[in-house]
Amino acid sequence: MDAAGPQFSKSGGNVIANILSYQQNDGSFAHTKGGTGNGMATEQSLQALIAYDYYLNDKGPLYRFHSHQTNPDMKKPRITIVGLTDQEVVQEETLSFTVAAQDSQGGTLLPRVTLNEKEVVTHEPGRYQVTLIHGVNTIGIEAVDAAGNAKRVVYTIIYEMPPIPGDKSVEVSPIIDGPLKRGEEQPVKVKITNRQAKPQQVTLLIGIYNAKTKKLEDYKFVTQTVPEKEEETLNQSIFVPMTGDFEVKAFVWDNLEDMNILLNEPQRFVLE
Repeated sequence: MDAAGPQFSKSGGNVIANILSYQQNDGSFAHTKGGTGNGMATEQSLQALIAYDYYLNDKGPLYRFHSHQTNPDMKKPRITIVGLTDQEVVQEETLSFTVAAQDSQGGTLLPRVTLNEKEVVTHEPGRYQVTLIHGVNTIGIEAVDAAGNAKRVVYTIIYEMPPIPGDKSVEVSPIIDGPLKRGEEQPVKVKITNRQAKPQQVTLLIGIYNAKTKKLEDYKFVTQTVPEKEEETLNQSIFVPMTGDFEVKAFVWDNLEDMNILLNEPQRFVLE
C-alpha cells in the first residue's frame, strides 16, 4: 500500500508527511513534536522512509534482504541418486539406494525421501533402504535450500513377485511374426495354455521405452480370462513412432493389481 495514498491521508497530510514533520534542522528525528533529535527516533524514521522508497521503486520489502540482493540465489539444489531407475520392474522386495543433495551456493542439504507418500527414515545419512509393496511404488526425493529453492524428483518402481520355479500350470508362448514396423499399428500376440482345473486371468502389457533413459513412453494392455484346461491367444496392438530410439517389451502377468509373473522374462521385439 502507498503510505502517501488516500487510505493514509487526512486534511493535515499523510503518513510520510507526518514522519517528516519530526525531522530537525540537523537531519535527525525527534520522538515528539518540538522535541530534540535522538538516535532511536532517527533510526526508526529512516527505516520507514527507506521502506517507502523500496515500495515506490519495486525493490521489495525492507527486511527480506535476499530479495533485493544484486545476485539473489534463484538456482535449485542439485540431487544425485544412485541405485534407482524410473519405471524399473524389480523382483526383490527390498531396494537400497543413495541420495546426495547440494546447495547451488555450496554446502550439503538433507533431502526428504518418501515411499508412497510416507517419509523414509535413515540412520546413515545419504543411504536409504525401503520395503516395496506389491505392484506400483512411488519414491519421491526433495531438497530445499536456505533461499527456498526446491528440487523434487519422483521414481516409479514396479515390484512383481518372482515366478515359481518349475511351475508349468500356465504356459505362455510369445508368437513372433517378425520385426515390428515403425509408423504402423502392429499386433503383439501370446499363446496361453491353462493346464489348471480353474480359470486363469492373464494380462498382456506392451511397453515402449526410451532406449537411452529407459523411461516408459507409452503402453497398452489387454486382460483376458482363460478357461480351465483351455488354450487361447491374447492379442494387443502397439504403435511405434517413426523417429526415436525405442525398445519394445511385452510382459505377461495375471493382472495389474497383483502382477504375478506368468512370463519369466519380458519379450523384447526387434524394430525395423
